[in-house]
Amino acid sequence: EWPLRPGGSDNQESVHFVKYKAGENALVAFADDTFPRWVTQATMLDYHTTAVADKFGNIAVLRLAQDANENVDEDPTGNKAIWDRGLLNGASQKLEMVSMFHVGDTISYL
Repeated sequence: EWPLRPGGSDNQESVHFVKYKAGENALVAFADDTFPRWVTQATMLDYHTTAVADKFGNIAVLRLAQDANENVDEDPTGNKAIWDRGLLNGASQKLEMVSMFHVGDTISYL
């Protein structure tokens, strides 16, 4: 197990945890946030937890469940059919919001 889990964020869709598939040379998202945050900063706190700041002045701590399934082999393309997608048409696993705090100004560094 790596000390930090691979992940990424984007401007409108918050945070995604990904798994690398060597056979396809691709990153496949297996977990994501349910809230569309406009991320300005993100950092990993530990293997299951990340802190995210958005342009509206909020800091959120998000955690993936300890028993989350990272197996992405059921769908070798990484593109699931609409009826097989997880909650909210995203990844099959969802991040849980542990805490959130409104700072009131855009956060530029975590």
